[in-house]
Amino acid sequence: MKKAIASLAAASLLLAAACSSTPSSYNVSGSKYWRSSAASADQFRGDNVVCGERAARLGGITGPHPANAVDKPLQAWPNAAAQDAYLACMGVRGWDPV
Repeated sequence: MKKAIASLAAASLLLAAACSSTPSSYNVSGSKYWRSSAASADQFRGDNVVCGERAARLGGITGPHPANAVDKPLQAWPNAAAQDAYLACMGVRGWDPV
């Protein structure tokens, strides 16, 4: 019984350690502001345009929208609907702000 508990505890610790660290291959974009597992800075630019247009439409933004770039922190949108739409769209495309 004690061996089973010890084995379970060791397995739990290993699992917790594995989950708490981000593999280096997760951020191939090279950005300290945006993580991606398979995209480049060029892909970010295209995704940013598509997601920016979508967010502006869904958020009712008529003027220029925030200029996000892979080498800059996430720029805030004027309202929560636009911000949420932008983040959801970028997330679907594999981009995660740090």
